[in-house]
Amino acid sequence: MRFSGPFAKSIFCFLIVNAIGTAPLAAQSFSFGVKGGATATDAFVANNQASNPANYSDKTPRYTVGPVFELHLPHDFSFEAEALYQQLRYEYYPFGFQTFRGITTANAWEFPLLAKRYIDTGIHPFIDGGVTFSHVSGSSTTFTNGVFQYTAPAADLSSRKNHGFTVGAGLDYQKGPIHFQPEIRYTRWQNINFQSADGMLSSNQNSIELLFGLTFRKE
Repeated sequence: MRFSGPFAKSIFCFLIVNAIGTAPLAAQSFSFGVKGGATATDAFVANNQASNPANYSDKTPRYTVGPVFELHLPHDFSFEAEALYQQLRYEYYPFGFQTFRGITTANAWEFPLLAKRYIDTGIHPFIDGGVTFSHVSGSSTTFTNGVFQYTAPAADLSSRKNHGFTVGAGLDYQKGPIHFQPEIRYTRWQNINFQSADGMLSSNQNSIELLFGLTFRKE
């Protein structure tokens, strides 16, 4: 299933077309800083079944954090690039009890490339949209019974790379050169990074993030 909402696509096209139209003009300034926050959705979808003693549990930490760079363009447009890190983790209990389990961990980086449009009112609301790329690295599964353990490459990893369509909205509050930007963002991923052989666990293709940016604007 691909993300094909007409309203979201209209916003995306509007932002991209206007950003491209203003790109040849001289950029006014740029911002850099850090962005972090929490994911409101689970990283994995577990389809545990009552008839099957085996089960999965999503243990992914909710936080995400990384650097952000924003190029400000005329007419309240800008282009934003980020690199957000999140650690992935889920646990597998093949026999249904916790004395023996498999713990899968991985590092995930997201690289949003967003066109952004500010609305010139008091605290500057904004909307943004674009494409987010992701890459998974360092994936492994450790099987343990609490005394002995064995680590191997994650067998459930089906794709290291992914991409998705992203839309978001937030507010910009300025205090001198410092900008505070709370934002809610939705991404629809096109692929699945993790998929268990029994079909009971897969990566969540829908992601909602609550983010907060702290940036310094250079005129």
